[in-house]
Amino acid sequence: MAAAGVTENTKPRGTLKREKLEVEDDETDDETGSLAYLPRKRAARHRGKVKSFPKDDPKKPVHLTATMGYKAGMTTIVRDLERPGAKMHRKEIVEAVTIVETPPMIAVGIVGYIETPRGLRSLTTVWADHLSDEVKRRFYKNWYKSKKKAFTRYAKTHADAATTTRELERIKNYCTVVRLLAHTQIRKTPLKQKKAHLMEIQVNGGSIADKVEFAHGLFEKPIDVDSVFEKDEVVDVIAVTKGHGFSGVTSRWGTKKLPRKTHKGLRKVACIGAWHPSHVQWTVARAGQDGYHHRTSANHKIYRIGKADDEGNASTEFDVSKKRITPMGGFVRYGEVKNDYVMLKGSIPGVRKRVVTLRKTLWPQVSRKATEKVDLKWIDTSSKFGHGAYQTPAEKRAFLGTLKKDLASSSAGRALSSRLSLPSLSLRLDRLNRLDRLALQHQYQQYQLCQLRQLHKMSSDSAYAAFLDKANQGLDSTAATATDKADKKDDQDSGFIASKTLDVDEQRVPPSLRVDAFYSSETDEPFEPVVLALDHLPSKGILSLSLSLSLSLLYFYDFYLAIEC
Repeated sequence: MAAAGVTENTKPRGTLKREKLEVEDDETDDETGSLAYLPRKRAARHRGKVKSFPKDDPKKPVHLTATMGYKAGMTTIVRDLERPGAKMHRKEIVEAVTIVETPPMIAVGIVGYIETPRGLRSLTTVWADHLSDEVKRRFYKNWYKSKKKAFTRYAKTHADAATTTRELERIKNYCTVVRLLAHTQIRKTPLKQKKAHLMEIQVNGGSIADKVEFAHGLFEKPIDVDSVFEKDEVVDVIAVTKGHGFSGVTSRWGTKKLPRKTHKGLRKVACIGAWHPSHVQWTVARAGQDGYHHRTSANHKIYRIGKADDEGNASTEFDVSKKRITPMGGFVRYGEVKNDYVMLKGSIPGVRKRVVTLRKTLWPQVSRKATEKVDLKWIDTSSKFGHGAYQTPAEKRAFLGTLKKDLASSSAGRALSSRLSLPSLSLRLDRLNRLDRLALQHQYQQYQLCQLRQLHKMSSDSAYAAFLDKANQGLDSTAATATDKADKKDDQDSGFIASKTLDVDEQRVPPSLRVDAFYSSETDEPFEPVVLALDHLPSKGILSLSLSLSLSLLYFYDFYLAIEC
């Protein structure tokens, strides 16, 4: 028994250590990363590069195989699932979609490739006669300091049409692959960048001569996205992912966190390998660059291709409200989608504003998901900044009604723009009749000129006169005492001895200003007084000129508004 007890409790310490290392090594094997995409380093280029195109089939008509766009953001759609035999067949489902803005690309060149033992090698390149500055910027690191002489020598060499024809014939005779050079129109997007993105698009279908003629016919012409793809087609998205900088091993590889009492950190790998070989192998998860990797996301279904000239490019058969794909307030950190767009199922690599490459799928998809006909019932266009509750501005106004800020802005706008800033009204001094005397109080060498604000409509001049008399009576009885007290207090503070009455110095006020109110014609509407305070009483000519100028010129003449309600 004793011997058995000794054997049971006396284990070499080395064995315990080895067991502990083995257990820790097993815990760290639970990682979510593939060794197929090593090295995980920053991409060499910002644009997604197409490293392989779909296989060419001469029996098919000539067509392009790829295009480029800019990621705008994501939204939500509702549709009926068409999958016979499934429990969700013909039931509503909610899915996330990505919006890619695709302005028309411009074709600018042709590249011919020949097959060699080392692979494809370019034979010659033919450029268009005219290239825009946004694609010429692509060949310069600093456009402003450069001499901007790109393609000048090429233009002189190929000025003769015979030279271009000779190069095209060489492509027809010797090349096996024809690719089209096309660039984006980045100026049509919300991006601040002025340098266009240039790529090669392989031309598939037909003979080599047909491909060359097809590509040459597209020179300097726009290529719409609906001429490359169609609805319900499956495409691949090639882009550079979102960068996260230098990240730890747990967030980079998804290794399991160590127990709480682990010495010197939890978000680490406990065992980074055996004693021999005496180096850390490349298969061990380590910290380093995370994100900004070149990736290809395959089999994204196209739910919709929207046109720029369609005011209802986000409307459906069930949602008949006329609305565009841009949500209220625009896509966050992107803006408004004003060009054609492609709606893709799910998420795609990259951040907003990043250029993405859309390519026809390399393998024909025959599954039910790929061949399903998608019919959208509703597209969410509410604000993506917070929890949007309204789909369109019209819906928001109909629900909230007239707001206080709208009344204030519209009232002030009518009072100022319609009576002061419109030169067509030709407000002259002789049209100021019936100006209220209370608006001409003499205070601190300042004279207050009564102007107009729209109040409500009157049926006739007599009705307006009755309304004005009633208003003046109330004004004489209630406002005189308060105004007199305020004047006395202000004058005593400033050392100015005020008059006990509200009478105005008749000699200093022009006769044309001694009127009660303003009313120009039967079509005008009555107004309540709005006071304009002047530092010095201007002459008749200056006042007449100032009233006919815009509101911006009023500030130029040192006018300021003092609106008294």
